[in-house]
Amino acid sequence: MIDNQTLPEYASEALLEKCLKTIQSEITNLTLNLNEDQSRRIRELESDLRQTKAVVEYFQTKLDSARNEHAKEKAVLMEEITKGKEQQVQELQMIKSLERQVFCLIDGDGTIFSLSQVAKGQTGGRECAAKLTESIRKQLNTDPFHLYVWVFINKGGFLETLRKCGKEDARRNFDDFIRGFNQAADRFLMVDVGSGKEAVDAKIKAYLEDEAKCLQTIKIVFGGCHDNGYLTTLRSLITAGHASKLVLLQGYNEMAAGFRTIDLPCLRVDDLFEPEKLCPSQSGSPVLSAAVASTPAGIVKERLRSNSATFTSLPASGAPVNQRIPLHPTQSGSTGLVWRNTVASPQSPRSRHIDPNKVSSDG
Repeated sequence: MIDNQTLPEYASEALLEKCLKTIQSEITNLTLNLNEDQSRRIRELESDLRQTKAVVEYFQTKLDSARNEHAKEKAVLMEEITKGKEQQVQELQMIKSLERQVFCLIDGDGTIFSLSQVAKGQTGGRECAAKLTESIRKQLNTDPFHLYVWVFINKGGFLETLRKCGKEDARRNFDDFIRGFNQAADRFLMVDVGSGKEAVDAKIKAYLEDEAKCLQTIKIVFGGCHDNGYLTTLRSLITAGHASKLVLLQGYNEMAAGFRTIDLPCLRVDDLFEPEKLCPSQSGSPVLSAAVASTPAGIVKERLRSNSATFTSLPASGAPVNQRIPLHPTQSGSTGLVWRNTVASPQSPRSRHIDPNKVSSDG
């Protein structure tokens, strides 16, 4: 061990200088390392900052683009709203400027115009049209409107019903009645839809639905209260909010079941329609009526048809009754009948059944 006291003075200074240099070197190295670490950290932070700025710029660009798109869409939407409002105003003005209309839809198979009017031909058609028009305008009592009256009917079936009921005057003049009705007003129309099943019903149901949705139509007068098959359509229209447009037009004295329960206003026009359903008449043709009149007292004959039997009631009298039974028309084509004499024995009243198909053609 070297004693410091034994070292020369110059040696102590050299050692101190060496220690100082060592310390200085270490400090320098530490400083350099620290600076390098800080520089690296700064570079990392700068890199992160650049990336962050890039992300911010990206999203800022997206945000600006979205704002621009939103502004454009908003401008387009506002333009559409403005145009829509203008269009609505124009439509409302157009609706106000349009003539309001009332539709009267009649099922002619069951809402039957008075046969006394039908028998008058064109005059009756015009009178019925005028009476219906007056009644509807009084019932509605509103601002002026166009009245449309459409009557749908199975003409062939109706004429056959008139024939069976013996309403020959009405049957003969029905075409003239249609002409008079159709010519009474520009918007009046009686249409033969043919004999297809539910042909009339289909037409009326379709027009009911269409006119209920039409803004121009303020009222629908429905003349089909004899047929409860229309109730489903009427209830659907009521549910859809069109009840205020509907008015029932009564034909027969008694409407079909269910019409009283739907709580709609009802219009009834006296003497315009037949009050009861048409039933086949018990009276026969003119020739047969004359034959019945010439038959001995107490004998009543029902109408003879080629495809039906004749029923003859005999009185309970004490003497035979000589009666004549019509067999068939004469071959000459005249309206005369060939008769055969028979004698009925005095018995209690009874009925005889004679099948014309079994009677020989030569009498």
